[in-house]
Amino acid sequence: MIGGLQLEDNLIEIDLAKNTLGFSSTLLERQTNCANFNFTSTAIGWKII
Repeated sequence: MIGGLQLEDNLIEIDLAKNTLGFSSTLLERQTNCANFNFTSTAIGWKII
């Protein structure tokens, strides 16, 4: 189980076609947050499970 506190300042990507779930590293390392994140960037560093 993953709670809201663990997901704070992180992004998740759910790919139903590939049946995968991806987590980004903390956005704070990039000195950004969800409000000003560039969602078109490909350099996120996803961890796919």
